[in-house]
Formats: sequence, structure tokens, C-alpha cells
Amino acid sequence: MSARVQIASTAAFALTCAVASLADAPAGQYKAFDASSTEIVDNHTGLVWKRDHTEPKQLSRAGIAAACTGDFRAPTVKELLTLVDERPHKFFSAGAEADRYIDPRAFPTTPVDAAFASLSPNDFWTVDFKTGQASRATIAPLKLYVRCVKR
Repeated sequence: MSARVQIASTAAFALTCAVASLADAPAGQYKAFDASSTEIVDNHTGLVWKRDHTEPKQLSRAGIAAACTGDFRAPTVKELLTLVDERPHKFFSAGAEADRYIDPRAFPTTPVDAAFASLSPNDFWTVDFKTGQASRATIAPLKLYVRCVKR
């Protein structure tokens, strides 16, 4: 094998490995959408997600519930965790590389400077898309985002 062919095949293999290691949502996770879509439909859960999110506010439990209007509501922690990708996507924030554990094509503007709120019947949880982790939170007002959902 010539050196040029060997270099080309090594480069192709490296590119294939790099592309395969991206952690986008699994193929078929979401119904087809484009950049102008305002909602994302999850084929596996049947949930319909708003692509935008509320601006971070000091929110109480009542404030989280009131953040979504119409048929939309604040998600439960289980629902919100369905958006977490298993491996992070790299992006640049404030001139530094950072991680984001959510599909950047489906939710390109998801910030990681504050957690996203969820409501469950007896608990108050947050999901941090910078780490992909959920945690039980206090009821005290926290700086939170809300991503609205409906079934």
C-alpha cells in the first residue's frame, strides 16, 4: 500500500470514528423538523417539546407551574431526563470549550448557565444539561429555566 493511500485510509478511519462518537439523539428519536420548527415531537415518548425555553428567573414552585401556557406545562423530572444525551456535545461558551448533554440539532439554544426546572407531585427537581444530572432541589427560589412540554 502506498504512503498516500495509507494516509488517506487512516484519515477516513479517524473521521469515521469521530463522527460515530457524537452523542446526538438516536436516529428516529424525533419526528422530522427543520430550523424554523417551534416544537419537537419525541417518537419514543409521544411528548411534544417547545424548542425555546423561558429565560432564567428566580422561580418558586408556583412560578415554574405558571411558566408554560396553553396546552403546555412544566415537565416532570422523568420527562425532562428523556432529553439528556448519554455523552456530551462540545460547544464554546465565553471563549472556552464546555459540555452540553442535549441534542444540539433539536435544541440548539439550550443554555447551561442554570438548570432546568421540573415538577413532580411531591418533589421539586432540576436537570442540568451541562452535566446531564438531575438533582432534588429546595423549594426556595432558584435561577432556573423551564422547557415546556405537552402530551
